[in-house]
Amino acid sequence: MDPRTVDMLRRLNDDFYRRCAPSFSNTRQAPWEGWRACLPLLREASRDDGAGGRKLELIDVACGNGRFEAFLADELPDVDVRATAVDDCDELMAGAHVPGATFKRFDALESLAAGCAWREELPVADVAVSFGFLHHIPSRALRERALAELLDLVRPGGVAIVSLWCFLEDERLARRAERSHPAALAALASEAQACDIDLASELEPGDRFLGWQDAGDLWRYCHSFDDTQADELAAAVRGRADEAARFRSDGKSGRLNIYLAFRKH
Repeated sequence: MDPRTVDMLRRLNDDFYRRCAPSFSNTRQAPWEGWRACLPLLREASRDDGAGGRKLELIDVACGNGRFEAFLADELPDVDVRATAVDDCDELMAGAHVPGATFKRFDALESLAAGCAWREELPVADVAVSFGFLHHIPSRALRERALAELLDLVRPGGVAIVSLWCFLEDERLARRAERSHPAALAALASEAQACDIDLASELEPGDRFLGWQDAGDLWRYCHSFDDTQADELAAAVRGRADEAARFRSDGKSGRLNIYLAFRKH
């Protein structure tokens, strides 16, 4: 994908989350069911704190409103979880206050697009997670790099976990996407033309523009995954990490997200 297209899609999503942060956050309060299935991996990755307890250092890339950190505080009360949670949307992180968690601004996609290493800005941890983010990364190449960067934030023997949204496999979400996508392409045509971008031809299979509630001028770029793409993503880091778990969870079907977990060599 052309770097100009990547930049346009990045800016589109930045604008989306800044403008709808309060309403988006209000609909994103409950923990995902898939997170519960990740808990054994997190416990396994925790370390002896030297005082008879357990400690866990964690990185959360694209943390949103911090609900995963709140979930861990509730579900792992016997583990001293020290989380570094990052996102590029200050408006989403504004209400995130969890003991033991540090929230900071970091634009992971901008860093990827610029060819920068995440480890230059973020610490190394026992576990690195990224939930609800890879579907916002334009192009297979950058998504594979994102997984590699996430693994670089993990100590040897540590765990990296990602979720992959499969919204086109959900009948209701797929119908919405097929309505919003052509409307967004039309709305974005002038900006794309000004940047000399043929937007429709630049998009990859599974790429869609989604709207938000009743807003007629809010669009976000999303990519819908499938099992084959999960295989390809896992293959991209083979040799650096072993696949520790793979499962489906979330949504009414219990299959809306694919979770991939890797244990670093």
